[in-house]
Amino acid sequence: LLTELIEIVRDLEQSATSDPFTACTPTCHPENNSGTWVLAPGTTDVLGRFEYGVRIEPAYRDGSHLLTQTGTLDPNSFLITATVEWEALGTAQSRTLTSYAYDLYDRW
Repeated sequence: LLTELIEIVRDLEQSATSDPFTACTPTCHPENNSGTWVLAPGTTDVLGRFEYGVRIEPAYRDGSHLLTQTGTLDPNSFLITATVEWEALGTAQSRTLTSYAYDLYDRW
């Protein structure tokens, strides 16, 4: 599920003609709208058991142009953090996966 969330966000970024992340303030989730993925605000429930969402945040580069937690803002790169939460045997559980998206074409 986490990998699917990341891939949906990457696909949206690559096919967008305007900023696809405006709904992510700070968390959003993908929805299928008539066969097309869109990002909607907040998290969503899956199968009545899992809650998931995605955060899109700025990405930074160091002096060697490597992606880092701090440094110079890279306006064409974005940190994607996908999170899934659920409860098992009365205990809250969660998993997180991070990746990056790049606006290689500087379209928006």
